[in-house]
Amino acid sequence: GKADAYSGDPLRYAGGPSAEVEQFQLQAPVAHAAVDPSRPSRFAFGGLENDVKIYDLERKEVVWTAKNVREDSLCLRVPVKVTTLGWATKMCPSRSLITCGTGDGKVRVYDANAQRRPLFELLIGYLVGTGTGGYTGTMDDTKRPQLCSKVAQIRGNDWGLLIADTLGIIREYDLRNLPKSQAATVPPGRKAHLKLANKELPFRRGYKGTMGAIRDIDVHPSGDAMAAVGLGRFAYVFPTKGKQMLSKVYLKQKLNCVLMSSEAMVKPKEEEKTTQEEGEEEHPEEDALVEGGAPETEAAEDEVEEGFSDDEAEMEKNAAEMGGEGARRKRKKQGSDAVQSAMAPRQAAKKTKKSKSKR
Repeated sequence: GKADAYSGDPLRYAGGPSAEVEQFQLQAPVAHAAVDPSRPSRFAFGGLENDVKIYDLERKEVVWTAKNVREDSLCLRVPVKVTTLGWATKMCPSRSLITCGTGDGKVRVYDANAQRRPLFELLIGYLVGTGTGGYTGTMDDTKRPQLCSKVAQIRGNDWGLLIADTLGIIREYDLRNLPKSQAATVPPGRKAHLKLANKELPFRRGYKGTMGAIRDIDVHPSGDAMAAVGLGRFAYVFPTKGKQMLSKVYLKQKLNCVLMSSEAMVKPKEEEKTTQEEGEEEHPEEDALVEGGAPETEAAEDEVEEGFSDDEAEMEKNAAEMGGEGARRKRKKQGSDAVQSAMAPRQAAKKTKKSKSKR
């Protein structure tokens, strides 16, 4: 059925002082669950052959169940492989939009207020956004399972979908067209449907430098940075505006979850040190005044120049050294020639003796 209007205490299910701990039974298996950020009393869940469902904590029942897509061109049933879910209700409060990543490399977009079937189904890597093999660098056409996703506000007022797979490829899709998206008339799997999905959910960019399967993604509340962790034991921090990685930290264990705080980003210590050093070099007089003495520029210049010669003196010194070394080589060569000339008569006498003995 359609999602009903929400009226209740938002802090009860959002970790406020009136929060409660409850246990309830869900249909298994559950691969992922996501709470609606604009309505914390409901969440979506799903798994392998367990299509997307919305559970209401106030009514304590499933209020909406998704329906699988139609059969493919060979009249075969399409398997259900839900792996990651996300809500886009903050971007469009009038619609209950849900993004769903699957284990066969697809992204489905649902509108719980309109219908049970997905509005469209995006095939990741079709025409744009194709990944490459981590070791070979060749194009990867395999349908990789999408392990995690995040719907967040990125770069100001722009909304995006970040999604990562088992190969460690992180992609970002633009969600600006979702508020006006309508259900596709062409069945999923057809070329017309795939092209329509690429227009409704255009590929924006990718993030490079990761290793291993990515298990979780989170975005800073300001939208300027993104963090990702996975089985490669590294935590990556990327800027959402630039391409260069901000940080890469080895954390010794296989990581499954990451959460970014709301604190403002500070500069690394190395950058602070360089700025301090530059400031000291630019204002040496201020440092002298702080120490309690007057800035003696002439004495400082004498101290700095003491022990160093000018260019002409250094060139003369080098020439003298080169001339002395050439004289030594010449004397050594003359001595070796004299030794050889002295040894020549002895060698000739030995040769004559050997010739007479042979006769």
